[in-house]
Amino acid sequence: MNIAVYLGSGEGKREIFRQAAQELGAWIGRNGHVLIYGGRE
Repeated sequence: MNIAVYLGSGEGKREIFRQAAQELGAWIGRNGHVLIYGGRE
């Protein structure tokens, strides 16, 4: 499955969002999916 994510390049200030992004990335990789991302500064 190809999963598209649109996000900013900055880490931000809220730890919960960083943790959620790491968990999503790990899940995508573990399950053999492909991450397609776009973002803006």
